[in-house]
Amino acid sequence: MPHTPALALRQRALKQLSARVFGETWNPEALRNGNKILRRRLRGPALLDYYPAQHVKLTEVNKLFPELKLVDQEEEQRLSDVDALKRRGKGAPKKGEGRRAAKGKRK
Repeated sequence: MPHTPALALRQRALKQLSARVFGETWNPEALRNGNKILRRRLRGPALLDYYPAQHVKLTEVNKLFPELKLVDQEEEQRLSDVDALKRRGKGAPKKGEGRRAAKGKRK
C-alpha cells in the first residue's frame, strides 16, 4: 500500500481521536510533559492511613480550660500505681542513682 500524505493525515487524526476517546494525552511530538507522573495513583490517602488519627488528650483540654478542673482517671491510676511501687521499694531510682552510677562508684 503506498504511503501518501493524505493517508498519514488520516492516521494522525485517527490516533488523536483514539487518544480523546480513551482519555489519553495527545502528544504527537513526544515532548516531555510529566504525564507519566500525573497518571500515578495519589500518595496522599496512603500517607494519611499510615499515621494514626490525632485525638485530643485530656491534659491538653485542662491546659486550655483550667477552670473546668477535669480529672484524668487514667493518670490518677498511674500515679497511685507508681506511689505503691515506690512504697514497696520497686520504683525508679532518682536521677544519678541508677545502675550505671553505682557501677562507677564501685571501682
